[in-house]
Amino acid sequence: LSISYPDKHRMKVSMTEKKEEDSDLMEYVLIGQTRGIVFLSEAMELKDGKAEIELDKQNLPSVVIQFTLFNQMLQPLCERLVFVNNNTHIDVDINPDKKDYKTQEIVNIDIKTLTKENLPELANLSISVYNPVNLIDVEKYPNNILTHFLLNSDLKGHIEEPAFYFKDDSLSTLKALDNLML
Repeated sequence: LSISYPDKHRMKVSMTEKKEEDSDLMEYVLIGQTRGIVFLSEAMELKDGKAEIELDKQNLPSVVIQFTLFNQMLQPLCERLVFVNNNTHIDVDINPDKKDYKTQEIVNIDIKTLTKENLPELANLSISVYNPVNLIDVEKYPNNILTHFLLNSDLKGHIEEPAFYFKDDSLSTLKALDNLML
């Protein structure tokens, strides 16, 4: 089971080399799920030892997706984790009425939430205020709410500097993210 990205909008799921014990089984089912919710169930038929499905990434959630390939008897044959990033997050512009505040002083802020196209977007937000002087040595790419929801909550084990995988859309960053999914 392999997954490739022919362009930024499509994802290609391919299967090759039929196993001898499955020689009489020519149909397979590909299941895509995240956090226990199945959103894709696609039949795949082997022709000349190969099967391929193209998926529109815009129809997939921005999250870690678990693809599992099953044979006709619904036995899992292989599995692959993939991270899909449709860059659907919103920009939050926060403007306080002044730069510094005294203890217990009322704070007035203007908050705007905008899409990538700079259009207003409804959002349910919360805010946490801290004193940066109290911060100790911080990682270059630390965990944050985005990395928690998109990576840490779905993957087991420690991910070192998780924000590194979202720093940009360069080929090296995308390859590092795909290697993490392996």
